[in-house]
Amino acid sequence: MGCSETKSVSTIEQVSSMENSRELRPIENHILICLVNASTSAMIKNIAKNLRQIICTIKIFSDANKCMKFIESITEEKIFLIITPEMDPAIRSVYYLSQLERIYAFYGSPSHMIGTDDENIQKKNFSNIDKLCEQLERDVKLCSLDLLNIIVVPAEAQQISPDSTSRKQVAMFLCTQLVKQIAVRIKFENNHKSVFVDFCRTHYEQMNEQMNDIDDFDKNYRPKSVLLWMTKPSFVSRMLHRVLRTYEIDVIYKMGFIIKHIHTQLTLLHENIPAVLKNNIAVYRSKSLSNAEFDTLIKKNCDGLLSFSNFITATIHREKAVDFLRHRVMAHPKMIAVLFEIYFEATDRSAGNVCAVLNNSNSIIEPEDETICFTMGTVFRIKSIVEETLDQSMNIWIVRLTFVDDSDQYFCRLTEPLRSNDVETNPLSYLGKLLIEMGACDRAERFYLDLLSDPSVYGQPRRLARLHNGLGVIFTFKGEHLKALAHYETSLKTSLDYMTPDHPDLAPIYKLMGDSCFNNQNYAQALQHYERSIQLVNNQSKQQVDHSFIDNLKNSIDKTKQLLA
Repeated sequence: MGCSETKSVSTIEQVSSMENSRELRPIENHILICLVNASTSAMIKNIAKNLRQIICTIKIFSDANKCMKFIESITEEKIFLIITPEMDPAIRSVYYLSQLERIYAFYGSPSHMIGTDDENIQKKNFSNIDKLCEQLERDVKLCSLDLLNIIVVPAEAQQISPDSTSRKQVAMFLCTQLVKQIAVRIKFENNHKSVFVDFCRTHYEQMNEQMNDIDDFDKNYRPKSVLLWMTKPSFVSRMLHRVLRTYEIDVIYKMGFIIKHIHTQLTLLHENIPAVLKNNIAVYRSKSLSNAEFDTLIKKNCDGLLSFSNFITATIHREKAVDFLRHRVMAHPKMIAVLFEIYFEATDRSAGNVCAVLNNSNSIIEPEDETICFTMGTVFRIKSIVEETLDQSMNIWIVRLTFVDDSDQYFCRLTEPLRSNDVETNPLSYLGKLLIEMGACDRAERFYLDLLSDPSVYGQPRRLARLHNGLGVIFTFKGEHLKALAHYETSLKTSLDYMTPDHPDLAPIYKLMGDSCFNNQNYAQALQHYERSIQLVNNQSKQQVDHSFIDNLKNSIDKTKQLLA
């Protein structure tokens, strides 16, 4: 795709108004940043319409310091950076940041070009804007395919210690399984699509190309067309790819009906698998990882469970998957090339792990591509990890995966918390708890506040109490103890709408209120809450007593009394 200039005044105005409008959170994986001189800035604005077909979010800077600060603030998105040569020295300090995917140096004409491409910092030189745009489109496509969230839970025999990376991985694993569980089971309201469409119109307000796509979705989307929307370049596929990777639960909830429809269609199409596999027993998916990611997630976890938080595609053509790795390692020489060989029988199937063939009758994938799509959160076991040299040119790690079905004993033990009565009656609150365990407090806070904005929650006191309790836990984790106390107090007040004042289930709330007061050095008030908590615990039968909770409570009382003495 070329990006020849279009002398459209409206396009220039769109870019200008976009930069002056209120800042909205990114909802896609990529950002195009331009640090350029005045003449190149005008050119970028003139081709903005075409550029937005590749990357929707475009930021143009003329000040190197402001540009560097913005780049350093990005944590989730991958950045593609266009610079003009005179800006190069001032911004080199950010070239090695992991969020910077690719750098394009644009010279006004071939006669002005100096130096050569620098692959050590992923920088390429261009004098033709169309050639630059064509390369940008290829690079964004490769980056999108590689931007997968891998979750690995250590093998059963290994210890999962508190506060470790593996503990966070377990929380991510459970979060992915619960999101899928909720999406598949929930009955979405008739207006759910309208809520999602309105959300998208707000975020793409200044982008006519995307607004046209949103109008098309609003008028023509049907459950049977969902695989088409998932596979074609559109706001739906880009948003879905991002939020399932980053666990932005508030947006995932808005897209829940889409997730449900994808899973349903894959389930219905599963019987087509044997015709494609024929004599093949494996399909292939590529991924590049940093050395640290590979060592932590893959190399030390043979026999562990592996899952992807996204819907993923795989091919039966091994060389196609290897060719992808060649391109990625060429662009990022320090990355480790990993080839997942997914082995399964055509009859392998469970309610949670489904897959189907994609072709031009249900997606934009051509039949000759022979592509398999796995539902989000499909669970595999790592059977072997072997290094292989290809043509003396590169090394890749072959990671052999096999299906794990719903009856697997280790899988059942890991997911046992998801089958508790508390989670089944209030799964959204438990999602927030998992986000906290993952260290994603800001996302959990945003999710809970989004749920509190729903007027219907105020007619459900149990749910309302849990939401305030969850917000209290979040603010405690963030060290904002006065805010935490306010939410715990609201949780207690709401709980008293459906519990008697002496109900033992109120004991944990009083304990949390005591902790907040203790952390605010209000020891007298903390002691009152702790003593009330232990009174309520004593109302329980001996069979229901949680001895670890009582021991912790007694330690808190002793410590508080010492400080008051």
